[in-house]
Amino acid sequence: LGYSVAPGVCDKDGISASVLFADLAAHAKDSGTDVIGRLEELYRRHGLWVSTQRRVVRPGTEGAAELAEPMERLGASPPETLGDVTVAGFTDFRIGAEGRPRYLAATPLVALDLGAKGRVLVRPSGTEPKLKIYVDLTTELVAGDTLAETEQRLLGQAEELAGIVVERLGLG
Repeated sequence: LGYSVAPGVCDKDGISASVLFADLAAHAKDSGTDVIGRLEELYRRHGLWVSTQRRVVRPGTEGAAELAEPMERLGASPPETLGDVTVAGFTDFRIGAEGRPRYLAATPLVALDLGAKGRVLVRPSGTEPKLKIYVDLTTELVAGDTLAETEQRLLGQAEELAGIVVERLGLG
């Protein structure tokens, strides 16, 4: 992966990103911390985010057809809850593109908004008979919480939600 880190670099570039990261590490060291400590400061200020992905694969052209039906059901009847998490909103990006900015064109994607907790995105693969479920969750880090424990707990919740979505779609 490359990163576009400054206006002077006209393309994604791993070398400039590495130089910038080394500069960040030196600045953190001069401030009496390290990059992990700096990252934890940011998590404490802005919240910790974790992401997980679940893939459901069905082989062949029959598999692609089998995965299209759950997407239709999800679009027609989004869940109100996923386990004990309330679904606060829903966007079916397959429809309504004329009311969105041009960069949000119609695309086979359904988003479930979990409010302040995060989101779930469901979309088919563009190249294989596969349905992808992305779960992004966030939480605050509070005094006494360790980053590693909080991250593992939140990641476990994200993986559990992904499993609930798979079951809800009838693909478990």
